[in-house]
Amino acid sequence: SAPYNFPYAGDVLTGSLYGVGSSGFYWSRTAGSSYNAYNLNFSSSNVDPANFSSRYSGFSVRCVATT
Repeated sequence: SAPYNFPYAGDVLTGSLYGVGSSGFYWSRTAGSSYNAYNLNFSSSNVDPANFSSRYSGFSVRCVATT
């Protein structure tokens, strides 16, 4: 089995929830600038482990141990 479980939690855009069950967006701890940050973005057909989005996007946060 996979070591981590990241559900298709979707995201919040302009106050509404989108993509639940079909996409996942999870923040990285790495900010790219005062406006943007990196995130994990995935769907059933795509995985982008270094997506770059506005820090004002409503993405999920999930604590993951690396050791």
